[in-house]
Amino acid sequence: MYKKVTVIVIALALAVPVYAGASCPLITDVALPTASDSGVWTGPVLNLVDVFGARILRYGKDGKLRERVDMRDIAGLRAFEPRALGRSDSGLVLQLNRGNFSNVNARFQPTAMIDLKAADYRASATAAGGGVVDRVYNAWATAGDNLVFCADVQRGNNWSSGYLVAPLANPNSYTFLDERSIQDPELVYCRTGMHYIAATSYGDVYILVGKDDDGDGQEDATVIRHWTFTDGKLGSSGNLPARFGARPTLGNYVTSDDFAATMRTLELATMPAGLFVSDDGSVLYVLERAPTRNGTRWTLEVVDATNGARLGEATLPSTSSHLTVVPGPDEWAFLERSPALGFRDFASEGLRFVPTSEIRSIADGGNVKLCN
Repeated sequence: MYKKVTVIVIALALAVPVYAGASCPLITDVALPTASDSGVWTGPVLNLVDVFGARILRYGKDGKLRERVDMRDIAGLRAFEPRALGRSDSGLVLQLNRGNFSNVNARFQPTAMIDLKAADYRASATAAGGGVVDRVYNAWATAGDNLVFCADVQRGNNWSSGYLVAPLANPNSYTFLDERSIQDPELVYCRTGMHYIAATSYGDVYILVGKDDDGDGQEDATVIRHWTFTDGKLGSSGNLPARFGARPTLGNYVTSDDFAATMRTLELATMPAGLFVSDDGSVLYVLERAPTRNGTRWTLEVVDATNGARLGEATLPSTSSHLTVVPGPDEWAFLERSPALGFRDFASEGLRFVPTSEIRSIADGGNVKLCN
C-alpha cells in the first residue's frame, strides 16, 4: 500500500549574476598599442593613440586593424607625438607632447594648434594677472568646446595644481574648479593619467576626487563632484551623495622612473579606476578594480547623474591588470593591458568589444555579468 506524498518545492531567490547575451571574445591576433590611455569612436571605427609609435591605430568593429595614421606623415604634426585623443563640439582634439593641443579633422590633419608654451599665450595669461598653465596631464575631457583638465600652473615663482576649465582655443584663459598644492596626493592620480574627469556637451562636469571625512589627512572615500559650466561661466557645484572606496596614497611620482612603482601600488589596490558619462548625460559609470588570486576583478557601477542614486553594477569580462576604456554609441571598447613594465609601457593583451545596449542595461538594476 502506497502513501500519497505531497512534495513542496521552495524556490530560493539567490543573488546570482544575470548574464547578458553577447559573447565579447578577446581579440588577440592584431597589432595593438602598448602605451594608450585614450581613444575615440568615429562612426564604426575605433581610434586608439599609440604613444610610442607616434601614430593613431584604427580598428573596425571586428577588431581588425584598418589603418595606421603616422604623425610623421601629417603636415603640421611631424614634430609631435600623440598623447591622448578626445572629442569636442567642433570635432576631434589631439593632445600632443611639448604642451600642445590640436583640433584635427577626420583624417587627423590639424585645423587649429593650441601651443601652451607659445609666448603670446604665456604673455596674455601673465598680463591678466593670472598664472600660466605649464603642464597639462593626460587627464582631461571636453565640455562642449571647453577643456576640463588637470594641470600645473605657474604664478611667478609659485606653483599650484588642480582641476581647471577653459576655452579649448585658449587654455590659459582658465578658471580653477579645484585648486590644490602641487604636493597634494590627489594630483598624483592626475599625473598617472587616471580617467577621473567626465563631461557633457551641455556643460556638466564631473570629477572623481578623494574625501577626508575627519581631517586626518587620509582619504576615507571617493566622491563625484559636479559643476555646471555654461557660456564661459561656472554655475552650481556640489558632491553627489554616492560614495566609493578610498584609494591608496601613491607617494612621490616625480620622474618617469617612478611610474612603474606607482602602477604596482595601483595594481594591488581595491579602488575606483575611471569615470565616464553617457551620451545623454543621464548616468555616470564608475569603473572599479579589485585584486584577486586570478587577476583583477573589474566592475562597472551605474549612478544617476542627477541625484547620485546607485542604479546597478556589472562585472566586466576581464582579469587584466589595466584597462583602457573607450565608450561608443554602439560598442564600448576595452584595451586589456599587462602590469606596467616601465614608463607608460604595458604589454597589450587584447581588445574586447561590449555592445552599448548591454552597458545601458546595467541601469535596470541587479548584478549583471556582461557577456556570456
